[in-house]
Amino acid sequence: MKALKGLLIYIGIVLASILGIAIILFGIMYFVPSFRIFGVGVVHDGSKEEGTAVDISNYSGFSDIELNISSKKVSIYLDNSESESSEINYVFSKNVFGIAFDITEYKVLKDVELKGTTLKISIIVTEPEGWISSNSSKMSI
Repeated sequence: MKALKGLLIYIGIVLASILGIAIILFGIMYFVPSFRIFGVGVVHDGSKEEGTAVDISNYSGFSDIELNISSKKVSIYLDNSESESSEINYVFSKNVFGIAFDITEYKVLKDVELKGTTLKISIIVTEPEGWISSNSSKMSI
């Protein structure tokens, strides 16, 4: 019985040490976002990014516009209000927290290509993989 008690104490010490190291590493990854261990890091952001995806007046000779928007988990909202502007603007509101398993950052990638008489506009939201809560993140175009 004494040997079992000693074994359980040693197991408890080892588990407590592992838990302590994990808590310290999580804290370092939280306060230093670029610090990652084997590509695993903590992601937390609550910012808003505004920008212009494309200025249509820079392109001529097209009769159709093809707009492709893709995202994994971020909600996309389209505002097709009538405006005199020839720009397609976006507002990307990030509210994320979690553990990411890759080095990908939240970004908005834009690509514009004129193929024949069709202006192809692609807007892609890159997102990291992992255990990330991003339910209240959204992008308005």
